[in-house]
Amino acid sequence: MTSRMRGNKKPFMADISNSIKTCKKLLAFTLAEVLITLGIIGVVAALTIGVVINKYRQLQYDSLKKKALSVLSQTYLKIQAETESYPEEQCKQNDSVCVGKLFASRMNILTGGEWVPSQDVAKNCWEENIITANKHENHYCIETVDGIVFDFDMEYNNSTKHSFKCYIDVNGIKKPNKIGTDRYILKFINNKPINCNSVYVCDE
Repeated sequence: MTSRMRGNKKPFMADISNSIKTCKKLLAFTLAEVLITLGIIGVVAALTIGVVINKYRQLQYDSLKKKALSVLSQTYLKIQAETESYPEEQCKQNDSVCVGKLFASRMNILTGGEWVPSQDVAKNCWEENIITANKHENHYCIETVDGIVFDFDMEYNNSTKHSFKCYIDVNGIKKPNKIGTDRYILKFINNKPINCNSVYVCDE
């Protein structure tokens, strides 16, 4: 009986060896399979990274928007407290320099100046030369030390209506320069701030 067991030892070991080899073959991947898998992972990663980056940028823009609106509203109230009247009540119709300087003198700014959208650009402040329906009227553009741009457009000042628009770019001249992304428009009318969805449409 012992001799029979010894005699069967080699075939038994051979079966084990063959089984191990078979398992290795089953567990192994071909080069094509590896490349396909890596390709799928790469596509998924590219799509995911793009979404994550865009989401992160929009969160940055939203945070800067809150900061810009805070600076604007605080300065607006400061002007009212110091002069005992609102900015849009102090400047003549279409006198954007007047309203712009009211804000500029109370903000921490790098640059500030008058410009006409149909004729030129506000260098290092607002690069596009057409941003308003009334493109031949003067504007006053300022850039703060935080890199936020405020462009002032004085509109009406009469017995029934006092108003001006403020175009805000939260990251200055950097792109994408799109309203609703990094740019926003706020209109002050009769001492009330109103959001604008475009150059032409405000929630009046």
